[in-house]
Amino acid sequence: MGFKIKIVKTEGPLAKLDEIEILKQLAGAFTEHDGYCKSLFREELVSWAAGQIRLDLPPDIWAECLGASAAQAEIARETQELKIELNSKAKTLQRALEENADLKKKAKAFTAELAELEDAREALANQEALIEEMRREMTILGQAHGEQRAALEKARQDILVLKARLYDLEHPENVASPAAEQDPLPFPYQQTAAA
Repeated sequence: MGFKIKIVKTEGPLAKLDEIEILKQLAGAFTEHDGYCKSLFREELVSWAAGQIRLDLPPDIWAECLGASAAQAEIARETQELKIELNSKAKTLQRALEENADLKKKAKAFTAELAELEDAREALANQEALIEEMRREMTILGQAHGEQRAALEKARQDILVLKARLYDLEHPENVASPAAEQDPLPFPYQQTAAA
């Protein structure tokens, strides 16, 4: 079931209130009929158009739709740019996280190497202390060796004297002055004892 609207022309321009009233009647007629225009002439559209008319602004739906479309296109473009930037930053973040993980591994390895280096330094300090102790011992041994060499040299001298004495005792005929009754090569210990 449909309806018809009769349009009656008047002389002269319509007043703002007349135009708003016509719009309201038209919208009211469509609200009673289920059709496509019912969704167009909603209360929001009538209120907006009446407000535009009261403000002496043309209620240009197309301009509003195109503006909204342009705004939506701008929003869509900006959204796309933000998605691209977000993806780029996500990749940068992923690279930074990977680099961070690598740096953590390197830092851990470096810490382990530092611990090993500290152990090596401690071992080196122990070795140096041991070397220093061995040097002191070698100095002591060197002194003892020098003393032993001196004692050995004295023992050699004593052996030579004893050999000569033994020879003289075995061969008294070769002694230079037997009349003096003096031992030409006295045993050194006898001289020490006599002194």
